[in-house]
Amino acid sequence: EASALWLSQSKKMSAPPTQIMQLGSKFDFLVAVCDSRQWLNQCNMLPLGAYKKMVAVPHEHRLAQKNNISVKDLYGETLMMVKEGDSPANDRIRSDLQKQHPSIQIEDTPSFYDISVFNRCIETGNVLLTLECWQDVHPALVTIPVNGDYEVPYGLLYAKSPSLDIVRFVDAIQHIKK
Repeated sequence: EASALWLSQSKKMSAPPTQIMQLGSKFDFLVAVCDSRQWLNQCNMLPLGAYKKMVAVPHEHRLAQKNNISVKDLYGETLMMVKEGDSPANDRIRSDLQKQHPSIQIEDTPSFYDISVFNRCIETGNVLLTLECWQDVHPALVTIPVNGDYEVPYGLLYAKSPSLDIVRFVDAIQHIKK
């Protein structure tokens, strides 16, 4: 899901596509949540796992005290999520919501989350579709698991034309994963 906020282990944000384009020159690898067609046109990805989708709401929101959310809990809400077309995982979620749960309004966000998306969630009081790995990204938001099988893959991103050392490393990781 490159519908992504670009986060390092310390949860600091930086711009996404610049680092992707620097794979093989400035960076050998990046670990990221990614199923973005835009990103995967510029790099390779070795899938390592998946993160569950969650929702984030301001502390004062009616859902903020829940331990988990069903899709029906979102009826009457506006759900902020990445715009359609770049992320197959998000597109499947959007399609499911539009067909099966039309009482949930969808507000498009940019394909790549930055702090302004989280701030808009707070300002509007809307619900934001996010990921478990970002649950502590903003102190004014509560992040809650969503019941269901909504996930986005993460993995090791590397250059489209990797060096022999990178290919060997990726092969070793694939061998370990088996």
